[in-house]
Amino acid sequence: NCESKKQKDYLSLENTNCLKGILAICVFVCHLWAGVASNGMVSTDSFVMRNLGRICTSIGYLAVACFFFLSGYGLMFQYKKRGNGYLKGFLLKRVAPLYLVCIIFILFYWGTNVALGETVGVGVLIQSFLVGNTVISKGWYFQAILLWYVLFFLSFRFLKKEVHKILLLLVSFVLYVSLCLILKLESTWYEGCFCLILGVLWAEFRDKIEAFLPGKYVVLLIS
Repeated sequence: NCESKKQKDYLSLENTNCLKGILAICVFVCHLWAGVASNGMVSTDSFVMRNLGRICTSIGYLAVACFFFLSGYGLMFQYKKRGNGYLKGFLLKRVAPLYLVCIIFILFYWGTNVALGETVGVGVLIQSFLVGNTVISKGWYFQAILLWYVLFFLSFRFLKKEVHKILLLLVSFVLYVSLCLILKLESTWYEGCFCLILGVLWAEFRDKIEAFLPGKYVVLLIS
């Protein structure tokens, strides 16, 4: 019936909203700890505090990876549901609004830095609108997810066979990681990004995955 179908669809937008809220809190706690520790507000010399910091950092990394997974699943789910029609206007409807938010944050952080008398290099400001650096504190995720939206669009818009589209997305991941290494970006830029591809693969082969794994283990794995 409808109720059992709703319960089975554990990755629906409605059922993942709560999860996204929890993930957002985890990321906030991770950033809060990093800020408190870097400013010397707490001592990380003791065994307890040092490992507490490691736990907070690990939870933050896992939360970001989950965000990437949900983004990849959502993209692929909508594509399978609506086909190429989903990709028509994709850049304008999906990428442009997020990029506009990114621009607003860039201007806000740039204005704040200027008001506080802090110098923002021209190179950093230009890169903030592109990729590789940003004036936004912890703003790498903006650039990363925007780039991955574009990579998803390019991978699925112009090829016909599904396997070729997914293979191109995998190649894009290799190129993305290579770019991050060339630019000497922090590992946070690429450590969780593969989960976006896992989300795409989960949406593509969900029936086979659920047939292979008992239902309770699938829900436990996603949870």
